[in-house]
Amino acid sequence: SSEIIYNAFAVFGEDGNLLHHYRKTHLFGEYEKRIFSAGVEQDLHVASFSNGIRLEDWSALEDRMLLVWSFLIIQFAGRRFGTLICMDCEYFEPARILAVQGAQLILLPTALATGPVESMTPMATINTRAMENHVFVCYSNFIGPACGEGHPSFVGRSAIVGPDGLDLVRASGPEIFHRLGAEGGHFTCEMLHSVIEPMVFNTDIRRNPYLLERKPNVYGKLCDASLPGGGSTIASSMVVAVAQIAETLGGEESDEECLQLTRKHALTARNQGAELVLFPELSLIGYSIGKRAIEQRAQQRSGNLIRGVASIAKELRIIVAVGYAERGCDEGEEDKIYNALAVLDETGSLIHHYRKTHLGDDYER
Repeated sequence: SSEIIYNAFAVFGEDGNLLHHYRKTHLFGEYEKRIFSAGVEQDLHVASFSNGIRLEDWSALEDRMLLVWSFLIIQFAGRRFGTLICMDCEYFEPARILAVQGAQLILLPTALATGPVESMTPMATINTRAMENHVFVCYSNFIGPACGEGHPSFVGRSAIVGPDGLDLVRASGPEIFHRLGAEGGHFTCEMLHSVIEPMVFNTDIRRNPYLLERKPNVYGKLCDASLPGGGSTIASSMVVAVAQIAETLGGEESDEECLQLTRKHALTARNQGAELVLFPELSLIGYSIGKRAIEQRAQQRSGNLIRGVASIAKELRIIVAVGYAERGCDEGEEDKIYNALAVLDETGSLIHHYRKTHLGDDYER
Protein backbone atom coordinates (compact mmCIF):
# COMPACT_ATOMS: atom_id res chain seq x y z
CA SER A 1 0.00 0.00 0.00
CA SER A 2 1.20 3.52 -0.78
CA GLU A 3 0.17 4.55 2.74
CA ILE A 4 2.55 2.09 4.42
CA ILE A 5 5.99 3.49 5.23
CA TYR A 6 8.98 1.40 6.29
CA ASN A 7 12.27 2.41 7.89
CA ALA A 8 14.40 0.75 5.24
CA PHE A 9 18.01 0.27 4.19
CA ALA A 10 19.35 -0.45 0.71
CA VAL A 11 22.76 -1.72 -0.43
CA PHE A 12 23.88 -1.12 -4.01
CA GLY A 13 26.77 -2.76 -5.84
CA GLU A 14 29.41 -0.99 -7.90
CA ASP A 15 27.32 -1.63 -11.01
CA GLY A 16 24.39 0.26 -9.50
CA ASN A 17 22.28 -2.85 -8.97
CA LEU A 18 20.41 -3.36 -5.72
CA LEU A 19 22.24 -6.05 -3.75
CA HIS A 20 20.14 -6.06 -0.62
CA HIS A 21 17.08 -4.41 0.89
CA TYR A 22 15.91 -4.51 4.50
CA ARG A 23 12.98 -3.15 6.50
CA LYS A 24 13.50 -2.47 10.20
CA THR A 25 11.74 -5.16 12.22
CA HIS A 26 11.89 -3.67 15.75
CA LEU A 27 10.59 -0.11 15.88
CA PHE A 28 11.65 2.16 18.73
CA GLY A 29 9.27 4.25 20.79
CA GLU A 30 6.09 6.06 19.88
CA TYR A 31 7.91 8.34 17.43
CA GLU A 32 8.79 5.47 15.08
CA LYS A 33 5.61 3.47 15.69
CA ARG A 34 3.45 6.44 14.66
CA ILE A 35 5.27 6.75 11.35
CA PHE A 36 6.54 3.35 10.23
CA SER A 37 5.34 -0.20 9.80
CA ALA A 38 7.62 -3.00 11.00
CA GLY A 39 9.41 -5.41 8.70
CA VAL A 40 8.69 -9.14 8.81
CA GLU A 41 10.60 -12.42 8.99
CA GLN A 42 11.37 -12.38 5.27
CA ASP A 43 13.37 -9.19 5.73
CA LEU A 44 15.97 -11.04 7.84
CA HIS A 45 17.90 -12.55 4.95
CA VAL A 46 21.45 -12.44 3.63
CA ALA A 47 23.07 -11.53 0.33
CA SER A 48 26.56 -11.54 -1.20
CA PHE A 49 28.85 -8.79 -2.38
CA SER A 50 29.93 -9.33 -5.96
CA ASN A 51 32.97 -7.08 -6.07
CA GLY A 52 33.05 -5.71 -2.56
CA ILE A 53 32.14 -2.28 -1.22
CA ARG A 54 34.07 0.82 -2.09
CA LEU A 55 33.02 4.16 -0.77
CA GLU A 56 35.25 6.71 -2.40
CA ASP A 57 35.31 10.03 -4.21
CA TRP A 58 32.98 11.67 -1.72
CA SER A 59 31.90 15.06 -2.97
CA ALA A 60 32.87 18.15 -1.00
CA LEU A 61 30.61 18.79 1.94
CA GLU A 62 29.60 22.14 3.38
CA ASP A 63 31.04 23.23 6.70
CA ARG A 64 28.45 22.96 9.44
CA MET A 65 29.02 24.15 12.98
CA LEU A 66 29.13 21.42 15.63
CA LEU A 67 28.12 18.67 13.21
CA VAL A 68 30.39 15.67 12.71
CA TRP A 69 29.85 12.77 10.32
CA SER A 70 31.68 9.44 10.43
CA PHE A 71 32.11 7.35 7.30
CA LEU A 72 33.42 3.81 7.71
CA ILE A 73 35.15 2.47 4.60
CA ILE A 74 35.41 -1.29 4.12
CA GLN A 75 36.25 -3.88 1.47
CA PHE A 76 34.58 -7.27 1.70
CA ALA A 77 34.56 -8.87 -1.75
CA GLY A 78 32.66 -12.13 -2.19
CA ARG A 79 31.36 -12.31 1.37
CA ARG A 80 27.84 -12.87 2.64
CA PHE A 81 26.21 -10.08 4.61
CA GLY A 82 22.97 -9.07 6.26
CA THR A 83 21.55 -5.83 7.56
CA LEU A 84 19.81 -4.60 10.68
CA ILE A 85 18.73 -1.10 11.69
CA CYS A 86 19.30 0.55 15.08
CA MET A 87 16.93 -0.99 17.65
CA ASP A 88 17.12 -4.40 15.94
CA CYS A 89 20.56 -4.96 17.48
CA GLU A 90 19.22 -4.68 21.03
CA TYR A 91 17.49 -8.03 20.54
CA PHE A 92 19.86 -10.95 20.08
CA GLU A 93 17.56 -12.93 17.78
CA PRO A 94 17.82 -10.88 14.52
CA ALA A 95 21.62 -11.00 14.42
CA ARG A 96 21.61 -14.71 15.18
CA ILE A 97 19.09 -15.35 12.39
CA LEU A 98 21.44 -13.65 9.92
CA ALA A 99 24.46 -15.54 11.26
CA VAL A 100 22.88 -18.99 10.91
CA GLN A 101 22.10 -18.12 7.29
CA GLY A 102 25.81 -17.63 6.70
CA ALA A 103 26.25 -13.88 7.16
CA GLN A 104 29.87 -12.95 7.84
CA LEU A 105 29.19 -9.23 8.07
CA ILE A 106 26.26 -7.28 9.49
CA LEU A 107 25.70 -3.72 8.28
CA LEU A 108 24.02 -1.77 11.04
CA PRO A 109 23.01 1.87 10.45
CA THR A 110 21.60 3.65 13.46
CA ALA A 111 20.35 7.00 14.72
CA LEU A 112 21.24 6.59 18.39
CA ALA A 113 20.80 9.73 20.43
CA THR A 114 21.73 10.64 23.98
CA GLY A 115 19.83 8.65 26.57
CA PRO A 116 20.01 5.63 28.87
CA VAL A 117 21.80 3.35 26.36
CA GLU A 118 24.02 5.94 24.65
CA SER A 119 27.17 4.16 25.84
CA MET A 120 25.97 0.59 26.40
CA THR A 121 24.57 -0.01 22.91
CA PRO A 122 27.53 1.16 20.81
CA MET A 123 30.25 0.08 23.24
CA ALA A 124 28.88 -3.23 24.57
CA THR A 125 25.79 -4.51 22.73
CA ILE A 126 27.35 -4.18 19.27
CA ASN A 127 30.52 -5.92 20.40
CA THR A 128 28.52 -8.73 21.99
CA ARG A 129 26.53 -9.32 18.79
CA ALA A 130 29.79 -9.60 16.86
CA MET A 131 31.37 -12.03 19.31
CA GLU A 132 28.39 -14.31 19.95
CA ASN A 133 27.74 -14.72 16.21
CA HIS A 134 31.36 -14.65 14.97
CA VAL A 135 30.58 -11.87 12.50
CA PHE A 136 31.95 -8.46 11.66
CA VAL A 137 29.60 -5.63 12.57
CA CYS A 138 29.77 -2.27 10.83
CA TYR A 139 27.91 0.31 12.90
CA SER A 140 27.29 3.80 11.50
CA ASN A 141 25.67 6.59 13.50
CA PHE A 142 25.07 10.33 13.28
CA ILE A 143 26.84 12.65 15.68
CA GLY A 144 25.95 16.08 16.93
CA PRO A 145 22.74 18.11 17.13
CA ALA A 146 19.59 16.70 15.57
CA CYS A 147 17.75 18.66 12.89
CA GLY A 148 14.33 17.91 14.38
CA GLU A 149 13.13 20.30 17.05
CA GLY A 150 13.24 18.82 20.53
CA HIS A 151 15.15 15.72 19.45
CA PRO A 152 18.27 14.88 21.54
CA SER A 153 21.72 15.03 19.99
CA PHE A 154 23.26 11.98 18.36
CA VAL A 155 26.17 10.26 20.07
CA GLY A 156 28.34 8.96 17.22
CA ARG A 157 30.66 6.12 18.33
CA SER A 158 30.42 4.43 14.93
CA ALA A 159 32.61 1.36 14.67
CA ILE A 160 33.74 -1.75 12.86
CA VAL A 161 33.92 -4.66 15.30
CA GLY A 162 35.60 -8.01 14.69
CA PRO A 163 34.26 -11.53 15.37
CA ASP A 164 36.21 -11.57 18.63
CA GLY A 165 34.09 -8.69 19.92
CA LEU A 166 36.93 -6.16 19.84
CA ASP A 167 36.94 -2.86 17.96
CA LEU A 168 38.86 -2.73 14.70
CA VAL A 169 38.14 1.00 14.48
CA ARG A 170 35.97 3.33 16.57
CA ALA A 171 34.84 6.86 15.77
CA SER A 172 34.53 9.70 18.27
CA GLY A 173 31.61 10.20 20.60
CA PRO A 174 30.14 13.41 22.03
CA GLU A 175 33.48 14.16 23.70
CA ILE A 176 34.74 15.48 20.37
CA PHE A 177 32.77 18.68 20.93
CA HIS A 178 34.75 19.40 24.06
CA ARG A 179 37.86 19.33 21.90
CA LEU A 180 36.27 21.56 19.26
CA GLY A 181 35.27 24.09 21.88
CA ALA A 182 32.06 25.90 22.58
CA GLU A 183 32.40 28.17 19.56
CA GLY A 184 32.03 25.33 17.17
CA GLY A 185 35.04 24.25 15.16
CA HIS A 186 34.23 23.08 11.64
CA PHE A 187 32.62 20.16 9.83
CA THR A 188 34.71 17.06 10.53
CA CYS A 189 34.64 13.88 8.49
CA GLU A 190 36.17 10.87 10.23
CA MET A 191 37.44 8.44 7.61
CA LEU A 192 38.03 5.15 9.39
CA HIS A 193 39.51 2.25 7.43
CA SER A 194 39.63 -1.41 8.37
CA VAL A 195 40.70 -4.41 6.33
CA ILE A 196 38.27 -7.22 7.09
CA GLU A 197 40.08 -10.56 7.12
CA PRO A 198 37.92 -13.40 8.47
CA MET A 199 40.82 -15.89 8.47
CA VAL A 200 42.55 -13.88 11.20
CA PHE A 201 39.79 -14.86 13.61
CA ASN A 202 39.75 -18.61 12.96
CA THR A 203 41.44 -19.35 16.29
CA ASP A 204 38.74 -17.48 18.19
CA ILE A 205 36.01 -19.32 16.30
CA ARG A 206 37.56 -22.75 16.84
CA ARG A 207 37.97 -22.07 20.56
CA ASN A 208 34.29 -21.16 21.02
CA PRO A 209 32.32 -22.37 17.97
CA TYR A 210 29.05 -20.80 19.09
CA LEU A 211 27.14 -21.38 15.88
CA LEU A 212 28.20 -25.00 15.47
CA GLU A 213 27.34 -25.88 19.05
CA ARG A 214 23.93 -24.27 19.24
CA LYS A 215 21.15 -26.47 20.61
CA PRO A 216 17.96 -25.34 18.87
CA ASN A 217 16.07 -28.23 20.47
CA VAL A 218 16.35 -26.51 23.87
CA TYR A 219 15.36 -23.04 22.63
CA GLY A 220 11.73 -23.84 21.86
CA LYS A 221 10.34 -21.25 24.28
CA LEU A 222 11.92 -18.48 22.18
CA CYS A 223 9.18 -19.04 19.62
CA ASP A 224 6.35 -19.10 22.16
CA ALA A 225 4.72 -15.69 21.78
CA SER A 226 2.42 -16.39 24.74
CA LEU A 227 5.27 -16.18 27.23
CA PRO A 228 5.27 -12.71 28.81
CA GLY A 229 8.94 -12.37 29.73
CA GLY A 230 10.11 -11.30 33.16
CA GLY A 231 11.37 -7.77 32.66
CA SER A 232 8.21 -6.04 33.87
CA THR A 233 7.04 -8.50 36.52
CA ILE A 234 9.39 -7.59 39.40
CA ALA A 235 7.08 -6.30 42.13
CA SER A 236 9.67 -5.08 44.65
CA SER A 237 13.38 -4.51 45.11
CA MET A 238 15.75 -7.24 46.25
CA VAL A 239 19.31 -7.12 47.60
CA VAL A 240 21.53 -9.64 45.81
CA ALA A 241 25.19 -10.50 46.29
CA VAL A 242 27.77 -12.25 44.11
CA ALA A 243 30.62 -14.05 45.84
CA GLN A 244 34.01 -13.71 44.15
CA ILE A 245 36.09 -16.21 46.08
CA ALA A 246 39.35 -18.12 45.75
CA GLU A 247 38.98 -21.60 44.28
CA THR A 248 39.67 -23.49 47.50
CA LEU A 249 36.47 -25.48 47.72
CA GLY A 250 37.64 -28.72 46.20
CA GLY A 251 40.43 -31.23 45.80
CA GLU A 252 41.38 -32.73 49.15
CA GLU A 253 38.80 -30.94 51.24
CA SER A 254 35.88 -32.84 52.69
CA ASP A 255 32.25 -31.99 52.11
CA GLU A 256 32.13 -30.53 55.61
CA GLU A 257 35.04 -28.16 54.94
CA CYS A 258 33.42 -27.01 51.69
CA LEU A 259 30.15 -26.35 53.47
CA GLN A 260 31.89 -24.41 56.25
CA LEU A 261 33.46 -22.08 53.70
CA THR A 262 30.14 -21.72 51.89
CA ARG A 263 28.46 -20.80 55.17
CA LYS A 264 31.18 -18.27 55.97
CA HIS A 265 30.68 -16.45 52.66
CA ALA A 266 26.89 -16.68 52.84
CA LEU A 267 26.99 -15.18 56.34
CA THR A 268 29.10 -12.29 55.07
CA ALA A 269 26.52 -11.64 52.36
CA ARG A 270 23.65 -11.84 54.86
CA ASN A 271 25.37 -9.44 57.25
CA GLN A 272 25.64 -6.97 54.38
CA GLY A 273 21.88 -7.15 53.90
CA ALA A 274 21.77 -9.55 50.95
CA GLU A 275 18.66 -11.66 50.41
CA LEU A 276 20.33 -13.84 47.78
CA VAL A 277 23.96 -14.84 47.26
CA LEU A 278 25.36 -16.40 44.07
CA PHE A 279 28.53 -18.51 44.13
CA PRO A 280 30.79 -19.35 41.12
CA GLU A 281 30.49 -22.31 38.78
CA LEU A 282 31.18 -25.63 40.56
CA SER A 283 31.84 -23.64 43.74
CA LEU A 284 31.18 -26.58 46.08
CA ILE A 285 34.03 -28.67 44.66
CA GLY A 286 36.18 -26.38 42.51
CA TYR A 287 36.29 -26.08 38.73
CA SER A 288 39.88 -26.98 37.81
CA ILE A 289 40.43 -30.09 39.93
CA GLY A 290 40.30 -32.47 36.96
CA LYS A 291 38.09 -35.24 35.64
CA ARG A 292 38.93 -37.90 38.22
CA ALA A 293 38.45 -35.61 41.21
CA ILE A 294 35.17 -34.27 39.81
CA GLU A 295 33.91 -37.80 39.28
CA GLN A 296 34.82 -38.65 42.88
CA ARG A 297 33.17 -35.54 44.31
CA ALA A 298 30.01 -35.65 42.19
CA GLN A 299 26.78 -36.23 44.12
CA GLN A 300 23.12 -36.56 43.38
CA ARG A 301 21.04 -33.51 44.20
CA SER A 302 19.79 -35.34 47.28
CA GLY A 303 23.36 -35.83 48.53
CA ASN A 304 25.24 -34.36 51.49
CA LEU A 305 26.38 -31.18 49.71
CA ILE A 306 22.98 -29.90 48.65
CA ARG A 307 21.40 -30.97 51.95
CA GLY A 308 24.16 -29.05 53.71
CA VAL A 309 23.55 -25.93 51.63
CA ALA A 310 19.85 -26.24 52.38
CA SER A 311 20.65 -26.14 56.08
CA ILE A 312 22.84 -23.05 55.60
CA ALA A 313 20.12 -21.24 53.67
CA LYS A 314 17.52 -22.06 56.31
CA GLU A 315 19.80 -21.11 59.21
CA LEU A 316 20.86 -17.77 57.74
CA ARG A 317 17.49 -17.01 56.13
CA ILE A 318 19.09 -16.27 52.76
CA ILE A 319 18.64 -17.68 49.26
CA VAL A 320 21.82 -19.52 48.22
CA ALA A 321 22.74 -20.40 44.62
CA VAL A 322 25.68 -22.81 44.35
CA GLY A 323 27.43 -24.73 41.60
CA TYR A 324 28.26 -28.41 42.01
CA ALA A 325 28.90 -31.61 40.05
CA GLU A 326 25.64 -33.53 39.91
CA ARG A 327 25.60 -37.27 39.42
CA GLY A 328 22.63 -38.44 37.39
CA CYS A 329 19.76 -39.69 39.52
CA ASP A 330 17.43 -41.16 36.91
CA GLU A 331 17.56 -44.78 35.89
CA GLY A 332 20.25 -45.38 33.32
CA GLU A 333 22.10 -42.10 33.89
CA GLU A 334 23.94 -42.93 37.10
CA ASP A 335 27.28 -42.63 35.28
CA LYS A 336 26.45 -39.19 33.89
CA ILE A 337 27.83 -36.09 35.55
CA TYR A 338 26.34 -32.64 35.03
CA ASN A 339 27.75 -29.17 35.65
CA ALA A 340 24.82 -28.01 37.76
CA LEU A 341 23.46 -25.06 39.72
CA ALA A 342 21.14 -25.43 42.71
CA VAL A 343 19.11 -22.62 44.26
CA LEU A 344 17.91 -23.10 47.85
CA ASP A 345 15.51 -20.61 49.39
CA GLU A 346 15.47 -19.28 52.95
CA THR A 347 13.39 -22.25 54.11
CA GLY A 348 15.97 -24.68 52.74
CA SER A 349 13.77 -25.81 49.88
CA LEU A 350 15.24 -26.48 46.44
CA ILE A 351 13.41 -23.94 44.27
CA HIS A 352 15.49 -24.22 41.10
CA HIS A 353 17.94 -26.64 39.52
CA TYR A 354 19.83 -26.21 36.26
CA ARG A 355 22.23 -28.33 34.21
CA LYS A 356 24.65 -26.48 31.95
CA THR A 357 23.48 -26.91 28.36
CA HIS A 358 26.49 -25.53 26.45
CA LEU A 359 29.75 -27.09 27.56
CA GLY A 360 33.01 -25.26 26.89
CA ASP A 361 36.25 -26.79 25.64
CA ASP A 362 37.46 -30.41 25.73
CA TYR A 363 38.08 -30.15 29.47
CA GLU A 364 34.37 -29.84 30.19
CA ARG A 365 33.32 -32.37 27.61
